[in-house]
Amino acid sequence: MYGGIASEEAAKTAHDFLEAMLGTTQLEYSPLAVVEDRLAPLYISISQNYLELVRAGLITLSRGRISGIKGRTAVTTTVPIENIAAVVLATGFDPSPSLGFLSPEILQTIQSSPDHPEVATVLAFHDTYHPAIPGLGFVGFYRSPYWGVAEMQARFLTALWSDPRPMSVNAALKEDNSLVEAAAMRGNARTSQFPMGDYPFLMQEFGNALDTHISPPLEPPLVVPGKHSGVALDLLTPARYTRADITPEGQGESDKSLSQVHADVRAALEGTRFVAAAVFRSLLGTWKLDRDITSKLPSHPSGHFSGTANFLVRSKTLDGLQCASDPNSNLPTPSETQDDGLEYLYIEEGTFRATNGFSFTATRRYVYRYDEESDTLSVWFVKTDDALRADYLFHNVEFDALSGNGGGWRATAGHLCIDDFYGVDYEFVFKAVNLEKWSVGYKVKGPQKDYTLKGTYTR
Repeated sequence: MYGGIASEEAAKTAHDFLEAMLGTTQLEYSPLAVVEDRLAPLYISISQNYLELVRAGLITLSRGRISGIKGRTAVTTTVPIENIAAVVLATGFDPSPSLGFLSPEILQTIQSSPDHPEVATVLAFHDTYHPAIPGLGFVGFYRSPYWGVAEMQARFLTALWSDPRPMSVNAALKEDNSLVEAAAMRGNARTSQFPMGDYPFLMQEFGNALDTHISPPLEPPLVVPGKHSGVALDLLTPARYTRADITPEGQGESDKSLSQVHADVRAALEGTRFVAAAVFRSLLGTWKLDRDITSKLPSHPSGHFSGTANFLVRSKTLDGLQCASDPNSNLPTPSETQDDGLEYLYIEEGTFRATNGFSFTATRRYVYRYDEESDTLSVWFVKTDDALRADYLFHNVEFDALSGNGGGWRATAGHLCIDDFYGVDYEFVFKAVNLEKWSVGYKVKGPQKDYTLKGTYTR
C-alpha cells in the first residue's frame, strides 16, 4: 500500500514504478520535468496533452515559488517571470466550505480544518463517520480518482446503520485506528498525495468490513499481451464484492456492470481500442522527417526528402465534415463534433533531392483529427485556396488488431484520387505510453503514376 505517511523506501518504490510505466524520466520533455528527490513523496498529475505541450514549447516551466507580483512581473525564488497576462491560483479543492452547513460543535468534533486540505477532517474508518456522532456519515471524502471507493463508503455506512449491525463491521471498527492516523498526517511533510491509501487496499478494507469476498475473475481470463504475455489481469471494481445473500436482481446488476468493464478492457488488450487516441495524443509537436521516394517512371524522379513535420494543435473545426454525412461512413457528422476537442494542422517543410541531382524545397499540409465516439484517427486534405482549413477526407487510419504485441502498431488506409490509388501503410512504435517513432508508406498506382514513398518520423 502507498499512502498515509510515506517512508523513503515506499516513496522510491512508487517513483520507480511510475517511471517504468511511463517509460521515461521525462527529461526529453524538459529538465524541469524531472523529479529531483526520489525519496520524497510523489505527486502525480494525469493529463492527455500536458507533457507534449511542454515539449513543443507551448508551456514553459519555471521552478520556484512566487514571492510577489510587481506590475506584469512575477518575483520568484529563482528567476522572474515577465509579461504576465493572467495569474491562475491552482490551490486545489478546499473541502472546508462544503461542510459549512454543519454546526460549530460538529465541526469541532470532526476537527474540520481549512489549514489542512489534504486531511480536511479527522474521521474513522477511511473517512466515513465519527464515533462521537453515530448518526452522521460521509461519502466521497476521498482524495483519489477512483469512484469505486465512494461506492464502498456508501455500502459501509448502510451496514453501519443496519439493525442488527453485521459482526464484520463491529470487528472492523474494533481494529480501526483512523482517528489517530489522520491526525498524525496533518502538517507532516511525508504525507502522501493520497493519504487514505491506494485503491486496492481500500477496496479490500471495505470488502472485509462488509463480509464480502471478491468474486473470481470472469472467463475467459484477460491476458496482458507483449513481453508480459501470459500474465492474467484481475480487474478490481465494486461489482466484484457481493454478499452471499445478494438478491437475484442485485446479482444481475453486478454481473452486468462487471461484464461492461470486462468488455472494454478486452477490447483494449485484444483489439485496437484506445490506440488511435494514444497515437493522436503523442503526435503533437515537431518531428524529424526522412522520406525515400522510388519511382518506376522517368516522369516522376526518385529521391530523398529531409525536413521537419509540425503538428500544430488547435480547437477542432467543422471544415470538410459535410463530406462525412454518408450513413455508411463511420466518421462523425458536423453536429457530433461541436465540442471542445482538438485537432492538428500538419505542416511539413524540407528539401527534396532527386537522384538526377536536382533539388528543391517542398512543403505539404494536412489536418489530423481524432473522433472519440467512433475511436477514429483520420487525415484530411487542406483547401488549395486556404491552407489553414480542411477540405475533404484523405483517409481513415485502420489499425491492425494483430499488431502491437512486441512491436509497432500497424495500420492501413486507402484513397482513390480519380484514376490513381494510394495504398497507405503505417507503423507506430511506442515506448511504454509514448509514441517514440512512426512511419508511413505509400504505394501509388495510376495511368501516369507508379511509385512508392516511405517516410520515417523521429523526435
